[in-house]
Parts: sequence; structure tokens; C-alpha cells
Amino acid sequence: MISSSAKDLYKYQPSKAKEYWQKGLSELGKSSLTLNLLTSDSDSDGGKKTGEALQSMLETQLPGLKLTVTSVPFKTRLARRENCEFQICGSDWIADFADPISFLELLTSKNSSNYGSWKNSQYDKLIAASKNTNNQEKRLKDMSEAESILLDDTGVIPLYYEDDAWLIRSNAKGWICKRSEWNFKEAYVTK
Repeated sequence: MISSSAKDLYKYQPSKAKEYWQKGLSELGKSSLTLNLLTSDSDSDGGKKTGEALQSMLETQLPGLKLTVTSVPFKTRLARRENCEFQICGSDWIADFADPISFLELLTSKNSSNYGSWKNSQYDKLIAASKNTNNQEKRLKDMSEAESILLDDTGVIPLYYEDDAWLIRSNAKGWICKRSEWNFKEAYVTK
């Protein structure tokens, strides 16, 4: 679920990025900045490759940025992330169930998985309201508004969405597939 206004945030705008980068450096009174990105060292979760790609892209596009990548074992990254021992940390999430709240609730102020400690009281109110109504239209509106706040504030920066491709025989029937939810209990094969 990405609101139409939030979709504009995903457009590639290198000139805007450079403009904001230079403005930020100026506000800090600096001409360069070194940041560290914490990733996993295994390729099974894509952390190392993602870190290397980000390092190359960001250093190329943002003059004066030096991005060091610290790749550690997966369990070490988890421990450092949970203890807030990072400047920037790559992370991932797979929804526990097929609903936007599975992602959006993570960034509420008091959620233990909000490792970046981002806080916005209006966001918290909208997420709470979305969880306390039976009106689905209002619920989705609240979540959409919350998502816009999250992305406007840069509480989190989505880099990519993982997806799977499946080949299912045309004569396989009765199975249910919703994102993050597979059910083969009633599945059968026709001739």
C-alpha cells in the first residue's frame, strides 16, 4: 500500500538529492561527511551486495560523501541493530500476515522493532486509530496518511521490495495464495 503522494518520493531525482545534500552539508558547516552502513556479511540476505551497491551509488551521486560499509555476521548485525550500535543499518521485514499494518506498526514510537528510534506523535495516533476502528475505509485512510508521514519524515527508507515468482500447474486447484499466506489444505489436482 503506497499512497499516490508517496509514490512521488520514489522517483529518481539526482539533482534534488545533490541540492539537499549540499544544503545539509552547509547547515553542518562541512564540505564532506563520512557515514557507516552496517550490513550482514552473507549473501543469503543480500546485505553485503546491497551495502556495496549503496556505497557505489551514494558516493558517486553525493560529492563529499564517504560511505564505509561494515559487514558482520548476521547475528552480530541483529545484536548491534537491537542495541542501536549503528549510524545506518540495513534491515528487512517480511509481513507476518497480509495487511499493511504488519509493516506500519513497526515504526510506532514504542515498538521494540523501531531500531532507528524514529518518533512522530501524529503517526502514532493514526496507527492507533487504524487499529481501533471497524470502518475499513477509515482504517485504510489512516494507514495511508501515516505512511505519507513516515516517508515525508524519512523515518525509514525503503530500498526495494522482494517478490517471488511461482509456477503453478494449471490443473492445481483449491489452493490459496495471498501475500505472506499460502494454504494448500484444500488443494487438489485435476486431470
